[in-house]
This record gives sequence, structure tokens and C-alpha cells, in this order.
Amino acid sequence: MTMWNESTERPLPRILLGFLFFGSVSCIPKPDPVIAEWGSVVPELRSTELNGETLVDISDLLDIERSNSNLPALGGGLVIGDRVVAMGVSGTRKATGTEEVTLEDKWHIGSITKSITATLTASLIEDGILTWDTTVTDVVQESEIDPGWTDVRAIDLVRHLGGTPEPNMAAIFKGRMSEQPAEAERRDWIFRDVLLESPRNRKFHYTNGNYILLGAMLEELTQTPWQTLTRERIFEPLGLSSAGFGAPKDDQPWGHIPSDSGPTPIFPGGLLADNPPVLGPAGTVHMSLYDLGRYAMEHLALYSGNSDVWQGEAFKRLYEIPENADRAYAGGWILDDDNPAVEGLLIHHNGSNSMWLAKVGFAPDRNMGLFCASNYFDKGKADLVCQNLFTHLANFAPIQEKFLEATP
Repeated sequence: MTMWNESTERPLPRILLGFLFFGSVSCIPKPDPVIAEWGSVVPELRSTELNGETLVDISDLLDIERSNSNLPALGGGLVIGDRVVAMGVSGTRKATGTEEVTLEDKWHIGSITKSITATLTASLIEDGILTWDTTVTDVVQESEIDPGWTDVRAIDLVRHLGGTPEPNMAAIFKGRMSEQPAEAERRDWIFRDVLLESPRNRKFHYTNGNYILLGAMLEELTQTPWQTLTRERIFEPLGLSSAGFGAPKDDQPWGHIPSDSGPTPIFPGGLLADNPPVLGPAGTVHMSLYDLGRYAMEHLALYSGNSDVWQGEAFKRLYEIPENADRAYAGGWILDDDNPAVEGLLIHHNGSNSMWLAKVGFAPDRNMGLFCASNYFDKGKADLVCQNLFTHLANFAPIQEKFLEATP
């Protein structure tokens, strides 16, 4: 999927981008002080090379965005068509340190992992491993399973209509002490705490349990751990070389928890640095900002029917909500046609393990993707910062002008 042809003269993309973005500035109903500050800084923005591509380094704009928050670090960027056009970071890897975050750093993306697991499911469906109508008891055939699970389908689980309970975290952490593989823990959990009782309320109920159960089903069908499936079918085809599982380790940002003295960094190698691995399909992935942008870019292409990686009818269900739905929740994505960031549809999701916050979305009508992350959840306040960043990035045309100047 391309925004313009390589051989096209540069005036054409300027016209296209002007149409897409200058017309959208009116989306902001009144003068925004942050946008005013951005306007004073934008002449100094520089281009940078990252992963073999030229993009605009908007770190100075992220400094302004972060200045009114309590976040140790903030990162984010913008996708147009098939390019990450701008990206920036601001702050420090630890609130108690001075080492600054970099454009290459990795960030925990929490429940954005749910869309990854849903996409993985669609990939397996296209290969004939299951269908969206495959039920729990089609896969897990044990006599003691409550009969209520006979009509809980894979599509119900990705839409949070499966009636699966939230895991008992005390029991989960106790299970970790056995040092079992994550897939064995998932199987233990579904038999111990889920399948012996009937499903809970089958109306929309957001829970990690739906995706843990789905991940266990995929593992049973393929006899392959969810982590391996995710690497082989999502990370590797998209070239997400930074992606992994759990809190980022080594020389990377640390997640933070609140305390009386402010954000307190949590050692990434400890048991409390992330959700237990059993929650993997629901929320344990990390990756770089650039790769998060590429992930948004590929879903933008997939929604538009232009993906070179994913094709087939199964993928279309990722963006469909059932009739008379309580919530506009599809396959790991929220469909939002009333988001202040953009006019038209924004398909998005956020994620947090209570220490990090990430947010990603794409706007098909604008041919645009947006992404943001912080190493501090700050009791939900980080999501508001990311929402504001989305609004500003989507409605600030000079970034695209800078990108065109820097691109030969």
C-alpha cells in the first residue's frame, strides 16, 4: 500500500497531504495552547534515519506534550499510508534516573496484545485450523466440562461475549512458583477456574479471561505455544524484530507504580514487573514505538484491503461488531466514530499492566495511524495524555510538510 508512486513528482504528494491534513485542522474547535507551542518549535524539527527510513523526529513536540503530566517518559508517532512519517520520545527510562529514552527503546503494550491474538486467530482460520464458529467444546473435549460452554465460540471470545471470568491473580501467581511453561499454566487455569462452571453473563464483559481461554484453544489445536505462534505468524511476517514478551529487559525503560514520592520504577526482571505469562494472549507483549507504528500501519492496510501480509475473509471479522451489540468492540479493537482525535472512524485500543500505558489506532478515512506509549500508567492519566497526543498529531499539518521536505 503506497501513499504515492515512487516516480510521481513531489508536488502531487504535497497536494494529497494538503487535502488530507490542512482540511482537518478545523477539527480543533478552538485555539489549543499545545498546538500553539508546537507551532513555535516545528521549524527546528529535524529528520532522522531509523530502520533504513527517513522520518521526522518530533521529540521536541513530545517534550511539550509531556510537560504537564507526571510521566517519566512518553513516546509516540504518526503513520500515513504505508510509512511511519514521524516519531518522538521524551523523558527518562526511570523516574529516579537521568538516562533518557531513545527512539529505539521498547515499551510494554498491555491489552493491545488482544488484537494480536485475534489477528493470530484469523491467520489460523485462513489455514483451516478452526473457524470463527469453533466452540470451546469443539476443542477441549473433557467429560466434566459444564455444558454451557458448548455454544461459546471463538468469535464470542474475541468480542468479550464469552462469559469467561477474570483470573484469580493470587492463584495465578501461586501457579507461577511451579515453573511450568505458560501454556501448561493456561490449561491448568481453564480447567481449575473456568470450564467446570457455566459461563458468566454472556453480554459484553471485558476480561482477560476470554483471551486466555482463546489462546489455550489455539495451543490445543496446533500443539504449539501461543508465544511461538505469535512470533511465527505476527512478529516475523511484519518484521517486528523488537517484539517480545513480558517487561522489556536490559538497557530499556522500566515500568512504574505510584507511591507517595511519585512514580517508582519496578525492576524488570522481578515477578511483579508484568502480568504472569499465563495472561500472555491477553496482554504481555512489548515492542519498539517504530514496530507499534508498523503494526498500526498493517491493520490500516488490512482494513482497506491492501495488506501484503494478511488476506482472506477471516480477517474482515476483526472489524465487525455484532448486531445489537452493547459495545462497539470487535476483534481486539474498539470501533469509535465519535473520537475527538479525528472526524470519521477511529479503530483503536489501549493497554496497560498497571505500570505501562500504550495506545494505538488507525483512521481509515484519513489513511492515518497513531501510536503512543508511556512507562507509567499513572492511574489512567497516561491514557488521557495519549488521547491528547492523538488529537494533536492528527490535526497538525506541519509534521507532514517536514516529512516531505526530508524525503527525497
